[in-house]
Amino acid sequence: MMDAELARRVAVLRKEYLFLGLDDAQVARAASMFELAEFKPYEHVFDEGDTADYFYIVFQGRARVYRRERRGQKLLNVLSTGDYFGEYALLFYTNRTASVIAETPLSVLRIGQQDFQKFIQEYPSIRLNLTATASGRKLARRLHFDWLAEDEIIYYITRKHELFLVLSLLGPTTVAFLTLAAWLFLTAQDGWQGLGFGAFLFGIPLLGIILWIVYDLVDWSNDYYIVTSRRVVWQEKVIFLYDSRREAPLNSVLAVNTVSSFWGRQFGYGTVEVRTYTGTIAMKNMSRPALFARFVEGYKTRVIAISKEKEAQEFEKAIETGLMAKYHLEKEVLPADKPPEAPFPRPAAPPKKAQPKKSALAEFINTFLKVRYQEGKVITYRKHLLVLLGQAWAPTLLLFACMIGLGAALWYGQTLLFGVLLLVWLVVIVWWLYEYVDWSNDIYRLTPDQIMDIDKKPLGREEKKTAPLDAQDFRVEHLRANLINIIFNYGNVVINVGQTQFTFDGVYNPDQVHQDVSDYRQALLLRKQEEASKREREHMVDWFVAYHSQSVKLENPENEAP
Repeated sequence: MMDAELARRVAVLRKEYLFLGLDDAQVARAASMFELAEFKPYEHVFDEGDTADYFYIVFQGRARVYRRERRGQKLLNVLSTGDYFGEYALLFYTNRTASVIAETPLSVLRIGQQDFQKFIQEYPSIRLNLTATASGRKLARRLHFDWLAEDEIIYYITRKHELFLVLSLLGPTTVAFLTLAAWLFLTAQDGWQGLGFGAFLFGIPLLGIILWIVYDLVDWSNDYYIVTSRRVVWQEKVIFLYDSRREAPLNSVLAVNTVSSFWGRQFGYGTVEVRTYTGTIAMKNMSRPALFARFVEGYKTRVIAISKEKEAQEFEKAIETGLMAKYHLEKEVLPADKPPEAPFPRPAAPPKKAQPKKSALAEFINTFLKVRYQEGKVITYRKHLLVLLGQAWAPTLLLFACMIGLGAALWYGQTLLFGVLLLVWLVVIVWWLYEYVDWSNDIYRLTPDQIMDIDKKPLGREEKKTAPLDAQDFRVEHLRANLINIIFNYGNVVINVGQTQFTFDGVYNPDQVHQDVSDYRQALLLRKQEEASKREREHMVDWFVAYHSQSVKLENPENEAP
């Protein structure tokens, strides 16, 4: 193997999380254990059901991962440089659980099964990371997260520590034990008669306890802490109450801290705090928090390295374009290296139709009773429906009372009473509509660059407060203040922009509103950062082209104009 090729392999492995913590000599030794293999576009690296023979790391190019399902092939992942695959079957001695097909000309580093076992024995930290990744991918395939992007890969996924499942089950199991003990005691006292009476007396409570246990099991299993190739995610779901997701792009992570109590250190659980530009995501009671933190730090480093590479490539491209424009050069156009789409069929996107402007009545109907709706990239929030009920309870009760009265008057043939009640009913409808419009006009709006708090009284004044999302002193927090808020999943989102405070009162799923604001702010900051980088790149290119032009003139003074 040539030293230059080994250096290229080391450069790729250095960016891979698996090899973090190893010195240059260890990475070089690991790189020498792999061989280089090439695949043409659409060539199968391996197929689902094949015997496992190699572990792979993508050296250059892209590949797709598929799994067979009843309706055909399902795309699981898109792999690119630095991604690894094939570890699960080698670790757990099974056949391949998916197929991998080259999308572009693909170069991979691979290591055979026997050498792989020696490799992970020599580097125990790599074995630990691969085992965690393999288990996480297996769980992710079973769960199906619809928010994953097509080319986004789950590297690690974990839950709350099992201790908290045990603690949550102590209550129902204790009650179940006491109930059974009382039933047995009654049976011992009264024999078969007591057994039958006990079945009637304790059967329903025992059924309730069983449902309680099932609820706790499902509730524990619905919380996940995830590291993907793009972001870190905390998904929390409480059955029948709310489903929320907090996340942060890896390139926005400022610091990752782990906090563990004495008992947490003994049992292996703790809290991972992911600090970003827009706040802190505290992931509590996590199993193996230190491993999760290492995954976040490792893949954050990789994402930043890839971003710097792209920035360097963009800079080189800009310089090339600038010089070509300066000297009126033409670049040789080569055939595109992108393969046709035929081997990877995708459903045809329906043609986009121009959307007619909605009338006020159509908008009223489309947003009727909606507490969150989105038009394009603008998200509008209203207060929870319980707030509307609290505001319009009187006309609501009167409406029902009038409807009952109208039915009774019609039944008994009281025409005069029917006419009076009909008039009252129409007046009450107008009253109810006033309260509804008053509720629906009190909105909170999130656009790609600002937040708005709009309060408009029907036939009255309108107040609007706005603030930019990219303000320097920008802090977001949310609160469910009481049990009713928790049960019905609504509360307040407080946004402090400098000395000004915006309070989104009584919004549904405040955790999701918090996440929306953070996502939009992060996207805006990223856009501005990219624009600033582009302007800086253009200035540097202008300087470089001017410098090159002057150098050419100094080297060739005879070419200067007289």
